[in-house]
Amino acid sequence: MLSYLTSVLLLASSSGDSRVASVMLSSESLLRYLHQRATEKPSSSLEVIFTARSKLKYQSVFLTAYLVAASAKFKIKPEVSLLWDVETLFACLTKSDVCAKVSSLQLLTSVFEMNFESQVIQIRDKPQQRTRSSDDVGLVLSAGTTRSLFFLLQNILLRGSDFVAWNSLLCLSSLWEYVSKKNKKVSDHLVQQPWNEFLVESCLGFYGDTLPPAWFIRFLILFPSQVPQKSVEAILNSILQQNPETLDHRMLGSAAVFIKEPYRYIGGVVLSADLTFLDRTADLARTICGLGM
Repeated sequence: MLSYLTSVLLLASSSGDSRVASVMLSSESLLRYLHQRATEKPSSSLEVIFTARSKLKYQSVFLTAYLVAASAKFKIKPEVSLLWDVETLFACLTKSDVCAKVSSLQLLTSVFEMNFESQVIQIRDKPQQRTRSSDDVGLVLSAGTTRSLFFLLQNILLRGSDFVAWNSLLCLSSLWEYVSKKNKKVSDHLVQQPWNEFLVESCLGFYGDTLPPAWFIRFLILFPSQVPQKSVEAILNSILQQNPETLDHRMLGSAAVFIKEPYRYIGGVVLSADLTFLDRTADLARTICGLGM
């Protein structure tokens, strides 16, 4: 039933029809039901036996995520706003179940994109982090929780499938943009972590001259100063040698960002950027920009 409701909501929202979202968001009983199913904590034995209960839990998280997005898109005020503990989402992110991870990633992405100002749900910090300090200024979650979440999302990038990694990357990007706007001290701390450089170098070494997945190209955009210019050139050339019409649209979009704003993303320093390889492939570059943006 929840899968059907989710499909109807997505279909209506994608066509600009707000009526389905309005009906769902005006139903306090539906919102409370989703909250109850998404946040309940069954015993581990029951969770193994009754897999349907787990599916219902993650379907509830998915539908809540889409309702958060629909509420923002159509500016609909929900009948009730419900409180979620961030620990519930952390628990889902650390599970091996793909649905558990992706549903929580999509919900967090919607919340971050709204700067935690969603009227559908409010996220409460861990109990030990609720005493605020000067490091937490501007943030809804504490600096400690924010850092833990940032590193967890990076870890998911390396350990999940491309599908999970893409959703994790979108969540990481939205979290990064939120923190950058709200707390410069914490954002500087996150971007200066040695782990970022290690992660970039490890992935560059792993993919080599092969065509990397779309999520990795989008990931490089987050840390442009740590990506060697030659690596960017090699990646873009590997994309430009493909048939743009058969490439993943997500990859086209990520590559188009590099091509449209090369001085910002290539080499980290404007004067060191050698853009002649873009001139050599100008026609395909224009094709990628046209298809990817």
